[in-house]
Amino acid sequence: MTVLILWLFSTLWYEDWTNAGIDELLIRTKEKPTVFTGTAPLGRAELSHFLNNVTPGNTSELWLKEKLERELDNYERSEYSAGIISDSFTREAVLIGKGIHTSFLTVFVEPIAKFDTSNEYPINMWKNFVVCDYLKGYVRLSGFGTSVTLGREPIKWGPSPRNTLILSSNAPPFDMLKFNYSNSKLKFSFLGTLLDSLSGCNRYLTGHRLEYKVGNPLYLGVSEIALFGGKNKLPDLYYFNPIFIYYPYQWNRPSEVNILWSMDFKLLLNQIGIYGELLIDDTPYSETEVGDRPKIGINTGVQWAVGKNYFLAEYTNVTRWTYDHLRPWQQYTYLGYGIGHPYGPDFDETFLGINHHFSKSVDFLFDYTLFRKGEGTINEPYPVLPNHFPSDYWLTGDLKYQNKIELGIQIHKAFTISCKAGYIIAKDNNTPVFSIFLQNISKAVL
Repeated sequence: MTVLILWLFSTLWYEDWTNAGIDELLIRTKEKPTVFTGTAPLGRAELSHFLNNVTPGNTSELWLKEKLERELDNYERSEYSAGIISDSFTREAVLIGKGIHTSFLTVFVEPIAKFDTSNEYPINMWKNFVVCDYLKGYVRLSGFGTSVTLGREPIKWGPSPRNTLILSSNAPPFDMLKFNYSNSKLKFSFLGTLLDSLSGCNRYLTGHRLEYKVGNPLYLGVSEIALFGGKNKLPDLYYFNPIFIYYPYQWNRPSEVNILWSMDFKLLLNQIGIYGELLIDDTPYSETEVGDRPKIGINTGVQWAVGKNYFLAEYTNVTRWTYDHLRPWQQYTYLGYGIGHPYGPDFDETFLGINHHFSKSVDFLFDYTLFRKGEGTINEPYPVLPNHFPSDYWLTGDLKYQNKIELGIQIHKAFTISCKAGYIIAKDNNTPVFSIFLQNISKAVL
């Protein structure tokens, strides 16, 4: 099994803890300040505004707020981070980040050096010893609720604190132009980027997302992505217009474009949060010659807090041929990695996580995952006449499964350390797993 450990360690690990902490604090508190966690990473100003307006009501909430304030203090400052993780084999990576901040300007750069051969990006080793690249590197102008970013940064859209469907940060971070605007009721986001070429074709990706807060407890979100291009194709400026909906252009002026939509919600009640996301890759309007069927994904979850305990239960499934396309160069990938959910198409996953806040600095963790995967892949050729799509569109063929149980501890001091150990029970073999993450273990000025 390929596990994208690099992203869990270097990007999703750090950002997911912050977003998950904000989600829990929102669920726990009666007063719920506006914060749009469905678009990540959050800006420094957004996190600061949230923490300045949230009022802890008990000890667990106070601990959470203090941890997040520590993260804000360390946000994009000089840091040295190191991590070791093992899942059937060992990988090590070292990151060094440096940022400069003023009231309206942020300049940040974060290279990575990875040791040992593995399937995670980056992969081209130097003398079988080390591989290097930049995970982040951007210039950002911000003010009056608006930010414009030019450069490289992971990005994630959707309500789940784990893996989302339309943009999940699974692929290497885009080199892009990104725009965000937010106020107390809504947040609008736009991105545009050049992808790697496939089959001799140029490829471009643009997307926009709108989140809207209805009353105090409900957030609604809608996202649209366009992947387009072709042989020697220049960018189509229509898709770089952040305001236009993409589909009318494709309908009225047939063009080589793969359009994906997602609709999502998050409902915040007293001590409970409920969320869901529906991904629509393609839905035929009428019967087709090859028997085409809807290609969709569903993600839904429940979060709830009881005393010092925080629970997360989540279910995800994605049908076969989702993220795929009739034309190979329109596959929903970047540098060979899926842009959507890390597991691609034709799977489902059930997850249960428990976080017990033992003390101000120590959390005990328990995770259980049931994962099932069919034969469908993200680069599977579409059936063409005289062949037809099979009637079975989900968990197809030779089904593989695994049960994964992990116990862990997370310590928040001047640094953050998380250790997990567990066991995978799979159809073909059983495997022990162990992981260690360290973050912010030194504040040396670089």
